[in-house]
Amino acid sequence: MSETRFRRTFAAVTAVAGVGAAAFVAAGVVPLGPSLHIRTVENPMAGGRTFHEVFVEVRGGETVDRVTVEGASEGVVVLDPRTFAPVPPERGLRFRVFTEPGTKPPHVLRVVQEARIDCTYEIKLTEERR
Repeated sequence: MSETRFRRTFAAVTAVAGVGAAAFVAAGVVPLGPSLHIRTVENPMAGGRTFHEVFVEVRGGETVDRVTVEGASEGVVVLDPRTFAPVPPERGLRFRVFTEPGTKPPHVLRVVQEARIDCTYEIKLTEERR
């Protein structure tokens, strides 16, 4: 490839990248900040209790100041530790939760993220069966 052709190609690629970056800024698109990826695994136990392992992973490339898990409905019990702080990006956390026998679904768990952008997630562990 000749030097002149290389320069033209480089200039064209740079121009396209510049237009893309300008469109990105003009659209007002900014990083959303940290978020949590949450998944649960249900394990039925003897005596009517249901044990849940709750896995939380920090996403978004920022450290979260604090992650707290708490029961948001009757019969949801969170075992210690309930809070982790600070939590670096991509770190996985595990919380242990169980539902008391005799309590009526839905059983809801609240996961609270304290960071540059605070967020609260409500997760249904069990739903009412019809």
